[in-house]
Amino acid sequence: MTDRRLRSALLAFALLLGVGAAPALHAQNWPDKPLRIVVPYGPGGLGDVLARSIGKKMGEALGQPVVIENKPGAAGMLGASSVAKAAADGYTVLLGYTSEMTVAPQIAKNPSYDTVRDFEPVALGGVSPLLLVAHPSTPGDTLQDFIKAAKAAPEKYSYASAGGGSPAHFAGEQLRQSAAINLLHIPYKGGAQAVTDVLAGVVNIYFSGFPPAVPHVRAGKLKALAVTGKRRSPALPNVPTMDEVGLANFDLSGWFGFFVPKGTPANVVKRLNEVIASAVVQPDLRESLANQGVETIPGTPAEFAAFVAAEQKKYGAMIDSLALRER
Repeated sequence: MTDRRLRSALLAFALLLGVGAAPALHAQNWPDKPLRIVVPYGPGGLGDVLARSIGKKMGEALGQPVVIENKPGAAGMLGASSVAKAAADGYTVLLGYTSEMTVAPQIAKNPSYDTVRDFEPVALGGVSPLLLVAHPSTPGDTLQDFIKAAKAAPEKYSYASAGGGSPAHFAGEQLRQSAAINLLHIPYKGGAQAVTDVLAGVVNIYFSGFPPAVPHVRAGKLKALAVTGKRRSPALPNVPTMDEVGLANFDLSGWFGFFVPKGTPANVVKRLNEVIASAVVQPDLRESLANQGVETIPGTPAEFAAFVAAEQKKYGAMIDSLALRER
């Protein structure tokens, strides 16, 4: 080989090494600029509050600002899709909710992303059970009282949801099947209108998120019948779980978790997990979120990935039983 050809070969090899080394070097220096957490809902909701609370702690630990970007639309799928297409460099993080990460992609005919294919699970941020509330005129003070009344008068009582395929829809159908009662499903375009109509007595019951319903329960405008989590909530410690009132296997808690685009370097995923896990166990944050019905649960990326897979399987079976998949 001539000197000229040898120099060309060595130069090409050096360039090849440089290309391969650049991402690794970038990952080693991470983070060297602000991070962005995309919340696929508008400001002020529970997910937004959780993202800002945890994001502040993350920024302190990482030494870089963490900016919250609200990107609502398409029931959370717009924001999730934008993160799926973002650079896999650890600077764009998604705070995903049950709906857009386990339900909507399984219902949509042509979803713009696949949770397993397009995302790396980082950490579970928090779990929030649903709160079954009723208008004060609804018979009885317990869920069992309501079930007896519903059995005695088939098709008289109704339950609200935030639309087909929403957590409240699944919970309402599970109640109907588990208790062997006939309830009319009244779907709304969102949870706020569902709570409003239960308050007005237009609908009898609703499986609500905690923040919209708890103030009305404390004011005596709604009755709290049960929570869908495995444990009672510190926000309403006197309200029993579904299991305690005789309806087992009724764990339909909503959850918030952190995801990054597929292909994000493993050391970046590990570091993100560490700072999030550290944040969610800090007493001030844990107490603040508990008062809003959110239980924070630290864990590894692998544990969160297994959790998401189990949730997809659970909701997939429910979607099939209700024939909700778009054709």
